[in-house]
Amino acid sequence: MSPVIRFALLLLSVAFTTKVIAQDEHKLFWHKDSLLKWSDFKGPTDASSKFHASTFCEIFSKYNWTVKNNKYIFIFTTGSYLNTSRSWSVKEKQTPELLRHEQLHFNIAELFARRYLQLLNKAVYTSTFKTTIDRINQDNLHTLKVMQDLYDEQTYHSEDKYMQAKWEAYIAKLLNSKGLIDAAMLRGPKK
Repeated sequence: MSPVIRFALLLLSVAFTTKVIAQDEHKLFWHKDSLLKWSDFKGPTDASSKFHASTFCEIFSKYNWTVKNNKYIFIFTTGSYLNTSRSWSVKEKQTPELLRHEQLHFNIAELFARRYLQLLNKAVYTSTFKTTIDRINQDNLHTLKVMQDLYDEQTYHSEDKYMQAKWEAYIAKLLNSKGLIDAAMLRGPKK
């Protein structure tokens, strides 16, 4: 049977803090010019898994806020990174095609970090802002999981080369767009 991959996605709950999330040795932050390498997959292989790789992406957020004239004003930052200590691959099964598939999982996580920022910036906040932020976060995470599952299903975990190419073009277009990422845009490419 052809290699199949498991995408493990941990999405951080919103951190209610103003501290900057520091770069550490296990976080490879998404950047438009950075491509994953197999050496980025440093976690222990799951010997019980039927999959050949696992990409562990995380979305983070931070914010500062003030209250002026009883109005809550927020400045948000979001982003995504690969947790290298939890991402793994089976060395004998590493292929360029599988790595491209894993890269797109990472790119999709970044797309949803951007969507999260857009949703946060559109919301109106009151003294119950933590509840509002958590609701937005949960909605975004749910939609992200649906898209990641659809991506794996439609590409048959990288085996369907035609759909893999369609998804790559589709996500690249969304990442390059400057407008609002609405729900209609998140249904995947047309077959």
